[in-house]
Amino acid sequence: MGRPHVHSRRLIVNAILYQARTGCQWRYLPSEFPPRSTVNDCFVAWREDGTWDTVHQRLHNAARAQSGHDPGPGAAVIDAQSVPNAGRAEEVGYDAGKKIRGRKRHIIVDSLGLLIAVLVTSAYVSDIAGGHQLLRKARLTNSMLGIVRADSGYQGLAKRAERLRLKIVIVKNPSRNTFIPVKHRWIVERSLAWLSAYRRLGKRDLEHTTIAAETWIKVASIAMMLARLHPTPNSPQAITWARLW
Repeated sequence: MGRPHVHSRRLIVNAILYQARTGCQWRYLPSEFPPRSTVNDCFVAWREDGTWDTVHQRLHNAARAQSGHDPGPGAAVIDAQSVPNAGRAEEVGYDAGKKIRGRKRHIIVDSLGLLIAVLVTSAYVSDIAGGHQLLRKARLTNSMLGIVRADSGYQGLAKRAERLRLKIVIVKNPSRNTFIPVKHRWIVERSLAWLSAYRRLGKRDLEHTTIAAETWIKVASIAMMLARLHPTPNSPQAITWARLW
């Protein structure tokens, strides 16, 4: 019903993925894409109506099924990353441990490194407080989740996790003086590195609101899962997007 779309939804999605990957300013979006105002309006509209969440969940299930896993993960890994902010922004604080003024990205991933849930807060928020909120979000869409592995910074989260019927397993680093990749903790560290490869999520937080920052992390995760589902460079991602929409 209503007036037909002027611009192809495929081009709009490609423009959003291009923006996530390159991190360019909206005014420098290539001319082959729709106007930046149209792309941004669709980005916000799909955020408000839950389209990004729906697409992310469906791709997550498909990626796990392709790897021979059940759709609902039974175990996960949690961690946080503090990044400085660029310019004026809401909910900005100081992380005394990392000595960074900005925001903190709390993520929880499954055993494959795929994003389950994300929460962006002020950098002042502790890992335990942010982790508790993140576990509540993850529990809403993952009833099979039972074990969550974390580093020693989440030791005080065990009692709060029990109320959500979750068990926190602390994975300690065997050496304090040298870097040794720890089997379970390295999964989430690798996921954070994957997300940082998208320049919109680089070394600084460019978003004015935390909800926008969370959405861009989901968009980057969607792009990574599309690449996992279609590893060959000639596989058109737009076909998958058209089916999901």
